[in-house]
Amino acid sequence: MKDRLQNRDALRWIQCLGGATIYAVALNLFVVPAHLYSSGIMGVSQLIRSILNLCGLTFGNYDIAGILYYMINVPIMIMAYKEVGKSFWLKTMANMTLVTVLLLVVPIPTQLLVTNDRVTSCIIGGLVCGMGSGIALLGGGSCGGADIIGIWLIKKQHNASVGKVNLSVNFIVYAVSLCLYGVETVIYSMVYAGSFMLSMDKVHSQNINCEVIIISKIDTKEMEQDLMKSLYRGITKIDGSGAYTGADAQILLIVLSKYELGQLKRIVRSYDPRAFVIVTDHVSVEGNYLKKV
Repeated sequence: MKDRLQNRDALRWIQCLGGATIYAVALNLFVVPAHLYSSGIMGVSQLIRSILNLCGLTFGNYDIAGILYYMINVPIMIMAYKEVGKSFWLKTMANMTLVTVLLLVVPIPTQLLVTNDRVTSCIIGGLVCGMGSGIALLGGGSCGGADIIGIWLIKKQHNASVGKVNLSVNFIVYAVSLCLYGVETVIYSMVYAGSFMLSMDKVHSQNINCEVIIISKIDTKEMEQDLMKSLYRGITKIDGSGAYTGADAQILLIVLSKYELGQLKRIVRSYDPRAFVIVTDHVSVEGNYLKKV
């Protein structure tokens, strides 16, 4: 059992770092040559780099957007350390470091790779970058950015969401881009951002809601507190018993996003490795349900 868990964790690390690699390489090959501005914190970093270039501060053939991205993300990660979980934090820091290095070493083409077609570069760049980001999220990490701010705010202000944070940051990025470079650059950048979000959501499936039923024969009070504190999800508790054995059992009913499912399973297994966990995907939820992403 221990070896299986170690192998699964190693595979998740490979998946996480592989996704970050795909994201960074696609950014340099498709997005930067098309003079596009990414969404989120990466877009902010690209804008700062461009403003520095306009002020006469150039750095040769090196694109310092990755370094700026790292510098902005580090204080965000320090702030969010207690809120995002140790495993997620470590993987995200590793991803950010890898992305920064790759953005420095991967050559940036002098011309568009796709038949000098800027629209096609926008779409392909968005799809591939989004796929990489989604794979990293599936591995239990992130490439950093506004997502981390969103997760932190969810813990502090429960009406916040990752989507709202991304929307606010993107508004600032594209408003400044409009002032500096005109409508054309903003439109192409928005095409890229749309392709990116579509691809990431398809890979990560972060908006899929799950119904989880946990059946346990132990006293679940500590488990319930841990689940509610870590996930900020309500729990419906039912007293039950086995029809065959007659043994008492606790039945816990939780609805959450698929994004949180891995964390829930880890918490449950830490208290009761023999707990019976039933997961139903794609459930429809109405009423007082907190949508986080």
